[in-house]
Amino acid sequence: MSGRFVAGMSVEDVLAACERVNREGIAATLDSLGESVTTEAEAQKCADIYHQLLDAIAAQKLNANVSVKLSQVGMDFDPALAERIVGETPELHEEGVRMRFIGRRDEVSEDLRNRMNWAEELTADNSRMTLFVAFNYGGRAEIVDAARRFDGGDEEDFAKLLYAPEMNEPDILIRTSGERRLSNYLLWQCAYSELVFRDELWPDFSREAFAAALEEFEVRRRRFGGR
Repeated sequence: MSGRFVAGMSVEDVLAACERVNREGIAATLDSLGESVTTEAEAQKCADIYHQLLDAIAAQKLNANVSVKLSQVGMDFDPALAERIVGETPELHEEGVRMRFIGRRDEVSEDLRNRMNWAEELTADNSRMTLFVAFNYGGRAEIVDAARRFDGGDEEDFAKLLYAPEMNEPDILIRTSGERRLSNYLLWQCAYSELVFRDELWPDFSREAFAAALEEFEVRRRRFGGR
């Protein structure tokens, strides 16, 4: 995609549409935005943008104040996450959000695995948006785990073995806090994503900072490996 982030829409249109999709859903957004969003595909793009933000927000909330690896924490963090899943899943379910957890579940407690499975099963039929929560996750580990089960074929066959094969490949990955690296995050999925680096710390990442990141994305010429 070249030009505007969503065809025919300015950054402000996208931001407004993201917020409206979150509040009212795709159908209502189409009815109320008039010429700003003219097709279901464009409204879905806004939903995709919004749930990518939710992914980042969820990761931040669920891993707040955790500065060491899960293997160093042992199972101490599992009850806290399990409690958050129980507390927050019903509200997400009411809002039509489908939950998916990605990461190595065999290294967490049985209780936490059960809570993850419960949340996924409860929200499985929801279609408003999908919230991916990365916990005990690493991009290299995801590729290694897929490779162990790969019996041959092409990239499409391999991708079916990733933690969430249905996940769309991100158009844009925004990295905050002044870091200039992927930090082992979605290495396969971000092969052709545009990378935007921001100096703000995540808690300070504002609507204006998001708009600036989209503005930077707009001027990129995407070639997906071509010249």
